[in-house]
Amino acid sequence: MAGLTSSAEAPRYLEAYPRLSVAEAWAVHRRGRPIVLWRNRYHHVVGMAEVRWLDRMNCEADWMIDDLPYLDAGQGTQSIAVTLSNMSHGMQRTMAWCPRCDSGHGHIVYDGEDWSCKNAMRLINRSACLDEVVRVSEKMDEIEGLIQDGRPGGMREKNYLELQRKLVQLNVILAGRPRRSASSDYRHHVTSEWVSDGGFADHLRARLG
Repeated sequence: MAGLTSSAEAPRYLEAYPRLSVAEAWAVHRRGRPIVLWRNRYHHVVGMAEVRWLDRMNCEADWMIDDLPYLDAGQGTQSIAVTLSNMSHGMQRTMAWCPRCDSGHGHIVYDGEDWSCKNAMRLINRSACLDEVVRVSEKMDEIEGLIQDGRPGGMREKNYLELQRKLVQLNVILAGRPRRSASSDYRHHVTSEWVSDGGFADHLRARLG
């Protein structure tokens, strides 16, 4: 099991922690074995989960987490109850059931002690902690990182032009104000990337294990 290295220093916003989405696992399940890679703000892989079983009632995943500044390395197996939420036009959304609040959620989160929803863990969204200048600055940095050397290979011209337009719009919102980074309290950011490559997962498992 992993654990919090220091609860006093642990971020209290959602994006700082590894997350699992049953709906995203289902989307990848159609192409093969679902695997989620967790990356830090530098895009380095800091953990993964491999879904071993998935049906309309249950999801079981083997997970492992490398060291984060506020989260010890660890691994385990998590069983997640699956529920369906009715949406408009007869559609249904696949959700993870949180045992602590007895309701379905888009994601369940690991905070070093347990897997449950962000509400049960009293986590807020990171964007709520940032002012407009920081939010805009981060989005501009993200877009510039993608297109600063021109259109990346594999990106459609339409998408490339849309990113250029978005960059202009963000610059207008900034209105001459200097860009700013988030304070050190809000710089931790774990993203999820779903893949279905068992060979890569075996390689990563060996590295993290």
